[in-house]
Amino acid sequence: MNTLPQSIVTEDIFNTDVNTLFDLWTNEYYMLDWAYANGHTMASFKVDLQQGGRWRSCMLDDKKNEYWAGGVFEEIVQNEKLIFTHAIIDDMGQTSSNVRLCITFSKDEHGTRQVLEIAPIDDGVDANAHVEYWKGCLENLKKLLL
Repeated sequence: MNTLPQSIVTEDIFNTDVNTLFDLWTNEYYMLDWAYANGHTMASFKVDLQQGGRWRSCMLDDKKNEYWAGGVFEEIVQNEKLIFTHAIIDDMGQTSSNVRLCITFSKDEHGTRQVLEIAPIDDGVDANAHVEYWKGCLENLKKLLL
């Protein structure tokens, strides 16, 4: 029997339109500007935005150590929903800490409502660690939109 913990959901309002927010999540050039953990920079971000398409990124810490991640787009509904996997990639190309992210976008009187759901795929994955990572990224995204 699978005993994965339940998913974790966060909700934010962004002061921008749905199309712009969706583009910020799907355009590799924009991802370079915000999709990194605190204390890091994004060195590379490649996106094949289609169902079954892959994405891959490389973050650098202040000592220039590389941290690779990647995943697969499972569902894409323009300006409404993104579902993709997210995993850490080690030096041998093996993945770990696999989670599935589901992001929905909708109009709100103050801009765009974004709901981010993070669900573990593998046993033993700490979804809370992913939440902390994504909270940092979303703070970067909010600053970008100021």
